[in-house]
Amino acid sequence: MQASVLAFMTLGVILWLTLGKFQPLLLLLLCAVVAMVAVGMGNRRAAGIGSGIPPAQLLGLSAFLGVGLMAVQPQLIYAEGVTPYFALRALLGGLALWIGVAVFRANSSPEAERGTGMLIAGTVAMLLVQGLVLLSSPNPLIDVFVTNSAGVDFLLQGNNPYAMAYPDVYRGAYDFIPGFGYPPGALWLLVPFRALGDVRLASIAANTASVFLLLALMRRAGHAPVTGWIACLAWLTLPISLFVLEQAWVDPLLVPFVMGLMLAVCYRRWAMAGALLAILIGIKQYAVLLVLPSAVFAWRVGGRVALLRATGAAAIVLALLIAPFALLDSDALYHQLAGTLFQRELRNDSLSIPAFVVNALGEGLPELLLAVVTVASAIGFAVWLARREHVDEHDWLSAIVLTFAVAFLFGKQAFCNYYYLLAALLFARATLAPIELSGRRS
Repeated sequence: MQASVLAFMTLGVILWLTLGKFQPLLLLLLCAVVAMVAVGMGNRRAAGIGSGIPPAQLLGLSAFLGVGLMAVQPQLIYAEGVTPYFALRALLGGLALWIGVAVFRANSSPEAERGTGMLIAGTVAMLLVQGLVLLSSPNPLIDVFVTNSAGVDFLLQGNNPYAMAYPDVYRGAYDFIPGFGYPPGALWLLVPFRALGDVRLASIAANTASVFLLLALMRRAGHAPVTGWIACLAWLTLPISLFVLEQAWVDPLLVPFVMGLMLAVCYRRWAMAGALLAILIGIKQYAVLLVLPSAVFAWRVGGRVALLRATGAAAIVLALLIAPFALLDSDALYHQLAGTLFQRELRNDSLSIPAFVVNALGEGLPELLLAVVTVASAIGFAVWLARREHVDEHDWLSAIVLTFAVAFLFGKQAFCNYYYLLAALLFARATLAPIELSGRRS
């Protein structure tokens, strides 16, 4: 567990410092983090950095560091509500002290579950902080917030969101045509929360669901309840989480479904795993990277029957999500979900290796080369999983983490929301670490 938590902490600091924008030295540090994970993929003990630190202490350190960084600078770009923003800053400052005391009490006597009440209160308070983000920044000037809100409005009005014209909040500053660029699963999830006034409420609901799913994962891994609550705080205090929420990116919606997928795989519920995988693809396109390692793992562990059950369930759910819009206007759906991605230009301000090359040499890497690297690495990690003598859920998550890491590092555009999901996968990987490799039971 320790290596994954350290990687998670380091990635959180990198994102807090960069907001996912290009910084050459921090990009190199990010590459080093990925390399550390890769070492642990082949030899977990070789990656056991901090193996002498009990998991509860390391998770507590992560939570304290995260809330401390947010208290210093919550990284809200468009805050305009003076009173709620002041309340948010004050609450974060108080939480830094509160979480520090709670973690200390819990770690001083974990067997007695000391500090559990304070940890639960801290978790609730962190979710309230997220609510204050919406009040502090009710109208962020970012295309995602505008198009997500407008897309749901179009759907509620009986129109096809993929075939409508959207306002350009940047007034031509970027070479793109605004549109609803997420698959229909994201659209359906946003509908009830738009009716409540703000599509970003969906992310807060997703974070709340993630807390309960994370507790279930930690319990399955053999950790005491108090360690589970510390883990919840460590996840909610990812230093960049408030920025991601303000920007209205849909990536937080993926996290509870990733955790649900993990539980389904751990308990060998292959049809449920396939359905959850389809929902993930139905929320954001890059979730398709989950398919190959998940299919290989299902085949290795459950054989052909498991693979067929997962595939069948995935096909049915994905068809139900996409078919209504494909029947309405398949060309518009394809253009928004795939065409715009292929036409997307390289951003030299993204936290990626192609951006590094452009800024260093003035010339970009060929797009074909970037695609080959991504596909080849995904196949390579799947082959590693298929050929490994003994495989478990930790190996499956390791292959997934590295598949996403390479795809993002070599992507034409990889900003904070992309790496937010990578942080979630790293954290999820920590919960799947075999208990005997995680240090003493905590």
